[in-house]
Amino acid sequence: MTTEKLVNKALFGKTELANQKVELAFDFATIIKQTDTALKDTSSASAKLSKAAADYANAKKAFSQFQNVPSTYQKNVDGYFKEYAKKAAELNIDVKSTQFYKEYLDVVAKVGQIADNVGQMKEAIASAK
Repeated sequence: MTTEKLVNKALFGKTELANQKVELAFDFATIIKQTDTALKDTSSASAKLSKAAADYANAKKAFSQFQNVPSTYQKNVDGYFKEYAKKAAELNIDVKSTQFYKEYLDVVAKVGQIADNVGQMKEAIASAK
């Protein structure tokens, strides 16, 4: 036996620990509350993200359907106008004084708006990456 142990035994004698039931004061209430909140928040975020992903996929699909629409429409409108202008010239009609010309300009403006919309769709898709 070491000197330290001998001194302790001589001074304090033999000690026995009492046998008592001990309860630990740990409580999961705070952790449960935090976990429940995190579960609720992540479920909500997951649902929103899933909806956004579906909306994004649908919008991207729509963009692929519409991306060539402005140029196709412009080509068709211009071809139709050229055909009209040729026939009007044969009949000595000033194209710019006709209702057809006003309607042509209106349609050209709308095709421009369609092109703007498609451009915005393209920018939105690019910004989401």
